[in-house]
Amino acid sequence: TAITFAKASVAVQKGKKVSNPAIVTPTYAANKKVTYKSSSTSVATVSTSGVVTGKKVGTATITATAADGSKKKNSYKVTVVTPITKNSAKFIAHRGLSVEAPENTIKAYELAGGAGFWGAETDVRMTKDKKFILQHDLTFKRLCGVDKKPEDMTLSEIQKLTIKSGNNISKYKNVKSATTVATLEDYLTTCKKYNMVPVIEIKMEYGNETTNDSRMQAVTKNNMEDLYALTNQIMGNKEYMFIAYDFETMVQMRKVLDDNATTSTNVKLQHVTNNPDQGMINYYKKRKIELDANCDKISLSDIKAFKDGGVNVGLWTVDDTERVADYIAQKVDYITTNTKFW
Repeated sequence: TAITFAKASVAVQKGKKVSNPAIVTPTYAANKKVTYKSSSTSVATVSTSGVVTGKKVGTATITATAADGSKKKNSYKVTVVTPITKNSAKFIAHRGLSVEAPENTIKAYELAGGAGFWGAETDVRMTKDKKFILQHDLTFKRLCGVDKKPEDMTLSEIQKLTIKSGNNISKYKNVKSATTVATLEDYLTTCKKYNMVPVIEIKMEYGNETTNDSRMQAVTKNNMEDLYALTNQIMGNKEYMFIAYDFETMVQMRKVLDDNATTSTNVKLQHVTNNPDQGMINYYKKRKIELDANCDKISLSDIKAFKDGGVNVGLWTVDDTERVADYIAQKVDYITTNTKFW
């Protein structure tokens, strides 16, 4: 009665394959066979099982036709893009290679390093005894099944927790590096080992006792100085980045860097935002703060304006092949992703 596809359109790199097989309705049909045809075999070919191979940059239409004589058919567009290499942009592994191992674990960062990522993003929070750990959420409930905040537990207590969820957790359930909440020191050492740039998201908001954002911890200037000192101690002159949603946190981190006479280009700051504002370009540039924007909330004209204004642009979280190719063409500086494209 009908032919549909899981995806209305797909993108594939030249020389690579992608699968988007036809779905036949009803599932109990006696003859569920279909034939596939490409509108341009010089751009993309399609196998009898629906696997598409990119031949040259361009677009083609893939059509599936029912073989039972019903004349039912459907089509989708395939876009073939230029091959993407690890050097096509500064690719940043989102919470490590977290599609392959639980997020923010040392195992995820080892996999990202082995895959050749330029950088690796993490989320940093502070424990009750003022130690820095990797943890995205406000509590450990999602990953460890414990509904407690890092700031209410000591590092020793946290390291007794077991990560019980995350990608491939069954594969790594007996691997300590994939089931233990990691410290900032372990993360930095791993990044250094694999020559990856640490991208440290400060899940804390500059203030005193309270925050405006309930997802964040409160952080003082002393805490930020400690965060910088520890990172600098391990990384030295190697490149690393601090990023945060709270703009004031980035402004204060700039002051910490200036107080420590850190004017070298190895330490970068980025403001993470869902609302890129061209009116902030000069403000960013003056304080040497880069833009790290939600890819769904930024336009190509925004990207051009920031870059023309002398502000580097990073985008998150980009997992679509066609969009990555577009951003590479726009010379976006950093692309944070869950996906290894090469």
